[in-house]
Amino acid sequence: MLWNAEKIEQALSYLEGCQERLLDEVVELINSYSDAECDREYVRIIAGSWLIHFSHHLFVAYDGQQPIEYCDNQKIASNDFIPAFGDVTDYKWIDPSIHNSIQSMLNHVSSGGEIEEKWMADSVRIYHKAGWKTTALKVVYWLLNPSEPKVMLVKPGVKGKLNLMRLLSKKGLRIAISNMKYDCNFTFHLDKKWRVDRSKEIVDINGYVDIFCKLLPLYIPAIFVEGFSEYRAWIKEKIPPRPKVVFSCNALHNHSEFCFAVAEWRLNGTRLLYMQHGGGYGIEKCNSIENFESMSADTYYTYGWTNYKPNIVTMSPSWLTIAENPDSDTVLLNCLDMPDELYRIQFAPVGDLRNVLHQNTYDFLSAVGKSTPIKIRPYSYDYHAGFLEGMIKVAPKAIISTCKSNMKDYSSSRLVVHNYIGTSWLETLSNNIPTICLYDPVDTHRFHENAQPLIDELERVGILHCSGDSAGQFLTEIYDNPYDWWKKPEVQSAKNKFVAQYANFSSDWILQWENEFQKQIELVSQKI
Repeated sequence: MLWNAEKIEQALSYLEGCQERLLDEVVELINSYSDAECDREYVRIIAGSWLIHFSHHLFVAYDGQQPIEYCDNQKIASNDFIPAFGDVTDYKWIDPSIHNSIQSMLNHVSSGGEIEEKWMADSVRIYHKAGWKTTALKVVYWLLNPSEPKVMLVKPGVKGKLNLMRLLSKKGLRIAISNMKYDCNFTFHLDKKWRVDRSKEIVDINGYVDIFCKLLPLYIPAIFVEGFSEYRAWIKEKIPPRPKVVFSCNALHNHSEFCFAVAEWRLNGTRLLYMQHGGGYGIEKCNSIENFESMSADTYYTYGWTNYKPNIVTMSPSWLTIAENPDSDTVLLNCLDMPDELYRIQFAPVGDLRNVLHQNTYDFLSAVGKSTPIKIRPYSYDYHAGFLEGMIKVAPKAIISTCKSNMKDYSSSRLVVHNYIGTSWLETLSNNIPTICLYDPVDTHRFHENAQPLIDELERVGILHCSGDSAGQFLTEIYDNPYDWWKKPEVQSAKNKFVAQYANFSSDWILQWENEFQKQIELVSQKI
């Protein structure tokens, strides 16, 4: 069965319902091995992102819908059948060998098979060496940073070096910035007996949660078990002086130094401020990453929506103005692509739904015809599915953009077409650039009840199209003067109502953040 929107909605509803139970199991595993006393919120920060992906991979395998080759007895008998993970970065979300291993081990234990220690590696290494760019950045940060910062920025998502310098120049706030990347070299010997014994404690398997509890000890990264105490002590020595608040927009994912540091800082009163870092947030009916981030943060910032969550504050991200260019004759097709591995259960064109994304894009190019000047901006990562080659075959005269800046491509275009409703369409809508976007409301997307009426209105006025044919034909009709369409009151009204909720970017964002950081610093000071 296809992993379509209906099936994704059911899976996300189930997983969100048991996520705290799964997190408690991780907490118990960490504390029992290391004789620690970490609470749920500490573990949510250090392991929450990994937990989402592992639990989703396991659910896909448990559901049995994704065709993954079952390893035979000869493969099971070999060494390293269960991959060893040192850090969360070793757990590659789209690595098919991880998916295959989980599927095979699930099939094995479900049929009553015994687990053997020889299937695991003896040790695992965590090794990070800073390159010259990282070292140079540390020197720059050291020169810029105040000695006792009140605000620490880590991967803040500020667009443009000038904007970043403007923010750092607010002397009264004592803002520092760090990438929190350090040279490290650990080798952790896996306690295979303990892992296997913990797995064997689960005898009766009556559902997904039991399967999770049985396989968790086998797959959990060593940084949370054998290496937990040593890594935690190392982080305490490495981290900078504790700030009153720490801000980021994406460092809760694949960044153990940050996660461990923040978990330790929060024990002493530091507040974690976190901001959404892309599209889909607040718009989708359910988003596991949004839920994890908003539950981890003391204050969670969005582009305009709240969806009834108590710790949410709406704020503008850093702002880069894009000028309209009605004199250009070029239409930019801005493309997203996705892997064929169902690396996370989400309302997105992953797995088989990627074919729908590709076909809609081809249909758009075919419907536009050869007379319309098209510039294709390929996705930044090539998943080797022949997507770009397929577009070139349909539109051989199209120009392929090699520009590193998407903003420059937007500003040099008469109109921008996005083949997916992700982050990029928010950028062009908020800058009032004529925008057309393809989406799949049948198999790919389900929207939050607050977003659905606004989505419907965007489709009604021609901004959203549920097929490539429709978008291509519409573009052909308005191409000669897209601003006649774009400036219509009903189009601007639909666009503005959506932007106010989901892309409320503002040119006075510096002042907004200056006031917000001061407010957060005062909150910490009041508790001391």
